[in-house]
Amino acid sequence: MTPCPKKNTKILIVDDDHDDQFIIKKIFRSILPATEIAQAYNGIECLNYLEANLNELPDLITMDINMPLVNGIEATISLKNDERFKGIPLVVLSTSDRKNDMETVLQNGADDYFIKPIVYDELNFTLKSIADKWLRIDIQ
Repeated sequence: MTPCPKKNTKILIVDDDHDDQFIIKKIFRSILPATEIAQAYNGIECLNYLEANLNELPDLITMDINMPLVNGIEATISLKNDERFKGIPLVVLSTSDRKNDMETVLQNGADDYFIKPIVYDELNFTLKSIADKWLRIDIQ
């Protein structure tokens, strides 16, 4: 039997690619059906969402790096320098495998970094790993 997350578990997915958002949301919904999922398409939307939901902050943020307006590195720096948000686990989920991107975002407060797989089954495995590690939910 798979443990269920607490009733009000929330995930914020920050990614400018609508297809990636759809697939990530679909996978999270399949493995964590009781979880509320919010979406933002760039760093500004992410910051605005958090500001508007101070009483119901997410339990996890997944963040892409390459986004318009405010990219994932800039958004991570803003979040991790804000006392209200720095305790939220922030996991970068990006197609970038550039060592410089990984080092920069981790040095600026991201809690983890995963290269976003292109293959659905690999992405499913990656998201299960993220849920297990950062939400402390054992997914079978």
